[in-house]
Formats: sequence, structure tokens, C-alpha cells
Amino acid sequence: SFPEDEFDPDRYTSNDELKYSLRSLNKYAPWLNKIYIVSNCARPEWLSEHHKIIWVDHSEIFPDPESLPTFNSHSIESCLHRIKELSEQFIYLNDDFILSQPCLPSDFFDEAGRSISYFEPYGMVYLREFSEEVPDYLLAAMNSNRLIKEYYPEYDSKYLHRHVPYALRKSVLEEIESTYPESFSITRSAKVRSPNDINLTSFLYHHYSYIKGTGVKSELSSLIVRPNNIKSILSKDAYKYKILCFNDGNGSAEDIVY
Repeated sequence: SFPEDEFDPDRYTSNDELKYSLRSLNKYAPWLNKIYIVSNCARPEWLSEHHKIIWVDHSEIFPDPESLPTFNSHSIESCLHRIKELSEQFIYLNDDFILSQPCLPSDFFDEAGRSISYFEPYGMVYLREFSEEVPDYLLAAMNSNRLIKEYYPEYDSKYLHRHVPYALRKSVLEEIESTYPESFSITRSAKVRSPNDINLTSFLYHHYSYIKGTGVKSELSSLIVRPNNIKSILSKDAYKYKILCFNDGNGSAEDIVY
């Protein structure tokens, strides 16, 4: 689709993350009802047929076929609540998220059914003008921040969600879409990340739900694993982390570990 662009190993290299993510769900969250895998790729040969796993093509959730093909995670995430037969309460994982300890539903939803959000302890999202130096994920959060300020100018939504599974409620996502339909349309039509995106499932939802009282905040032990900190999960401290994210960025996909 974009032959003039160079291959980005950070974003498109496969280390079979999906395989190990699924294995971790089977081992540490066997209570999950269904697992929907949303992709524009063919089902991998190693993935056996199983009644619990449903492969979902992008064409099944995007309202406008002209938006496809897309390689924009923000665009894809804005359509997840359109998955057929998706539960009201669901958990969204990127394929590089790994559970490393037993998890319970109470790690993601409280006794009142509210979704639990895990924010970074430091603020990075502020209202500022567009700059090419600002990374695309932060631009999307800044755009989402502006949407929140339209209705709740006093609320401080400067914190990103951590790289851990996102607890979400379908009805809240539908409410956000009905509140900001234009932003959804713009994001869904961008085939790659753009300066006008919003990041619904990793930022906007969590602040919106907290404001509305349908979400709460909590803490969780997690680690973004990179070559430069791999010893953290190869030592006696390995069991202190409940969630691991094997996330490449800033060229780390080509790093060599000695």
C-alpha cells in the first residue's frame, strides 16, 4: 500500500508475540469467555481451531470499506466495540502484552462493574501546538485531551495509560463515539497514524470513564521489556511483574543482546 515507505522493523517485525500472549491468557486467565483476534492478516498456521478463539477481519468492524486497508492502530482501536457479540465488559490487549502471573476479573473491573484504568505516574499530555518532533502516540493523546476539555475544562487528563491490558466497556465506547462522531470518522479514515488521530482505547476512554464514574484508577506491577533491561525478567525479580510488554520502539527491534 505504501511502497515508497521504508520497512519499520519496530512496528512490523514478528517474533510470534501473539502466540505467547495467547498462551499467557490460557495459563493465567482461563476464565476469559471469548478471545477475538482483530487483524488484516491471514490466520497463522500455528493457531489451531478452538471454540474460544474467533478471528476477526478488519472488514467486519469498519463501517466504511473505503477506510481499508489500514495500518493505523488508532483507527483499528476506534472500531473494536463494533465486534459482533462482544461482551459489555471486555479487555483489550496488544499482541505484545504477556500475563506473567495469575489474573482475576477483579484486576480489570471492580465489584460495581466499573473498568479499572492503570495510568502512568507522570504527566506527559498537555495542550500545545502541533510539532513534527512530537511522537504520533502523544499527538493522539493531545487531540483526545482537547476533546475532554470541550466538556470538562477543569479536568486534568495529562496521564497516559500504562502498557498493560485495557479494561473497557462497550456501552461507554459507544457513548464516546456518539459524543465525538467527527473525531471517530477522521481517525478511522487515516490509513496510517496522522496528526489528527485520537487514541480511544489507550487514553480517551479511560479519562472519560473516570469523569463519568464508570471507571476507576488503580496500580499494577508491570514492565516494558527491552534489550537493555532484559535482565529484569531473568533474575530473582522476575516474579514481581504481573504484566510484561515486549514492545519495540526507537529502533530497538534491531538491537542485539549479548
